[in-house]
Amino acid sequence: MTKKRLAMCVWRPHYGREHNLVALLGHQLARLRELDLVTNREPVVGRTDNDEVVVILEWVSSEAIATAETDPGIVRIMRHVVALADAVTPASVPAAREMFFEMTPIDSLQVGDAKDMTLWQAANTGLPMARSSARSSQGQRP
Repeated sequence: MTKKRLAMCVWRPHYGREHNLVALLGHQLARLRELDLVTNREPVVGRTDNDEVVVILEWVSSEAIATAETDPGIVRIMRHVVALADAVTPASVPAAREMFFEMTPIDSLQVGDAKDMTLWQAANTGLPMARSSARSSQGQRP
């Protein structure tokens, strides 16, 4: 019997790109489910006080994780994800130094609206994504 696995990834979104990141991660989740690589358990998604996005998924097996890394659809999505955010180790997240660290919940990863679909189409066709000019009300991070 194959053991299910939980895996955590942490993303540090580039300035003003969190919405796009979360949208693409939603499409990634849909693709992973289509391939039966992750379970139907809802992912845990949160934002740390330093704006890192933490995602915890339940995978059907360790082999499923390796399979995802070679799927052409997932690879295309991930090319765009890494253009929106830096992958960081959980140990590099300041909040992780605490035994119990809190995050602000982000609504579950959903395949969403028309704007999000444009991102998905860009990820699947290799077309460049339009850059957002919107600025966060919090100002630019140092």
